[in-house]
Amino acid sequence: MKNKFFLFLEKLKKIFQATRVKRASYAPLSILAAASFVNVLNFDIIILMIIAILIYSVGGLHNAVVDKDYKIKKKYFYIIISLIILISLILSLVNLKILVLILIILILSFIYNTFSRKILYGDIFIAGLTHIFIPFMGTLWILNLNLSKYFYYALIPTLAFIFIVNVKNMIGFEKDKKRNYVTLMTIFSNGKILMKTSSLMGLFIIISFPLIFNLKFNIFSIIIILILFVFLFKNINYFEGKKATSIARLIIVIILF
Repeated sequence: MKNKFFLFLEKLKKIFQATRVKRASYAPLSILAAASFVNVLNFDIIILMIIAILIYSVGGLHNAVVDKDYKIKKKYFYIIISLIILISLILSLVNLKILVLILIILILSFIYNTFSRKILYGDIFIAGLTHIFIPFMGTLWILNLNLSKYFYYALIPTLAFIFIVNVKNMIGFEKDKKRNYVTLMTIFSNGKILMKTSSLMGLFIIISFPLIFNLKFNIFSIIIILILFVFLFKNINYFEGKKATSIARLIIVIILF
């Protein structure tokens, strides 16, 4: 009996790891960042954060199974995904705007998992929309705030995400070649240089956009980001994709706050 129980716990652990739930942190952080403009954290926003974690966990689970990073029986896979989506849709009924946002994200997630990896920057562009831009702007919409007033505060981290977190495609790029995924690492021989160029584009956006559009920014945060870029480039040089991706994600978190 004990063996069965521990086996069950082991399966749950594997499923939890496969959801890559830590990658779902961007959406809740984007929601909190948007809500912080008016210092509001009401019931609808909390529900939106919970649903965001659930929905992005579905995407992580799907990618983990499709890419064969984790082995999960199909029957469990479809049951878990269906259950999470159902719970998310039920929760979203508390506010029609949340339901609309979730439906948009589900459609984009479908595109991400079917077509986006066949287009250069396609996967990271959709990820930027679903992880940063839509949660941020959606929160403002739910709170009935002026979307145009805060548009650039959503645009900067979204574009930075697209250009910097693209280093994630350094991870397992040889497998990606076999899967015919289109990334800087799979179709160009100088992928490492292009990854640096892409990251520099993100840095340019982080520094220049607040100046161009007269937005508030924290000089201390910029200094930390510049320091992190030194380590980011070092990891890119040594093809340390996982470390580079972790640093890139940290940079986006700093931008959001």
